Amino acid sequence: MKLWIAILLAVTVPALHKGLRGQPSYAAGAQGSRVTAEELRCEYLIYPVGIDTPKPRFSWILQSNERGQMQSAYRVLVASDEKTLASNRGDKWDSGKVSSDQSVNVPYQVKPLSSGEQCSWKVRVWDKRGRPSPWSEPATFEMGLLQKSDWQGKWIAMGDTDGPRFVPGRLGQAIDLNGRGQTVRIPHNARLKPRDQITISAWIKPTECSDRWREVYRKEDGEARHLLAIAKDSGFYGLWCGLGINGEYVERGAPLSRDQLKDGRWHLVTVTYDGTVIQFYADGKQIGTADADGKLDTQGTRPAYIGSLGGRSEFFPGGIDDVRVYDRALSAREIEMLPGGQLGVAGKGLVGWWKLDGDLADGAGGQAGTAVGAETSPAPMFRKEFEIEGQIAR
Repeated sequence: MKLWIAILLAVTVPALHKGLRGQPSYAAGAQGSRVTAEELRCEYLIYPVGIDTPKPRFSWILQSNERGQMQSAYRVLVASDEKTLASNRGDKWDSGKVSSDQSVNVPYQVKPLSSGEQCSWKVRVWDKRGRPSPWSEPATFEMGLLQKSDWQGKWIAMGDTDGPRFVPGRLGQAIDLNGRGQTVRIPHNARLKPRDQITISAWIKPTECSDRWREVYRKEDGEARHLLAIAKDSGFYGLWCGLGINGEYVERGAPLSRDQLKDGRWHLVTVTYDGTVIQFYADGKQIGTADADGKLDTQGTRPAYIGSLGGRSEFFPGGIDDVRVYDRALSAREIEMLPGGQLGVAGKGLVGWWKLDGDLADGAGGQAGTAVGAETSPAPMFRKEFEIEGQIAR
């Protein structure tokens, strides 16, 4: 019986040791560290590509078959290639022996790495008795593109981070709005709030003509606001005008065909008020009138917006070009002249003129507009399944 017990111990104990995370047992008199470094990570990742910090951090996990073991020091080597690393040289960085138990987020501590650099690295540690471990298995990492100038491509479906873009317009260039968050804010100018008469005009090419309100121009001063928009309201779709008159907000519209507006062409929309009547024009032709009587309200100092309600909602989808505000009611003859783009007589009384010809300047002498409310759209993602035959080199 005693003989069998001895045999069982001899066989079972090493088997138990090997079962500890797959580590082999060590004889009682073996030399060297009983701590090893495994599962090397750079910036928390294994073999990462696209590291975005020029001084990345290194981490590893300690393994030991001995209770109470710990790291007393480490040495990290970072090399430009695996061959250099295999010769135990760190031509990028050699930390030397560092007395420390730190094994998480050890920072690279020499000259910052540059875009696209590919590096190999490894580490060895010393145990609590000062005995060195073997070098770890090598690991690799690759730097990303760290500078804006490194990017040479053109984004596909890039987010609209710079606001509305300029596109070919009816007269030179125009702005193209996404209908979800883009608009142009115009600083307050008292000239934009005339007292007796007004004309608001713009070229538009909408990409969508739903029932929702879509603002072409709006100066949001409470009941004293000015409005030019397209929408369905009061049972019809059409061109709408809103004005503060005698302390009340008056909103009127005239029917305008959706099919006409979404034919892919530019259309001139204009409203005038002469103190007694609001008149509506599309492409230089009158499409409706509405009675109103009184002086325009001039109070308010809020900005005007091209393409939205106060920068918050009712965003216009599509192109807007050559937005004009006059302090008088243009005649039907003058409105017929607007499609030519020439001022002539139609330049008299022009108090706001945003040609949108590559910039947001006010050609009538006011302050330039500012693109605001840009919305970031999601970038597309691509994937492709494929099979690899043979060993992967990298």
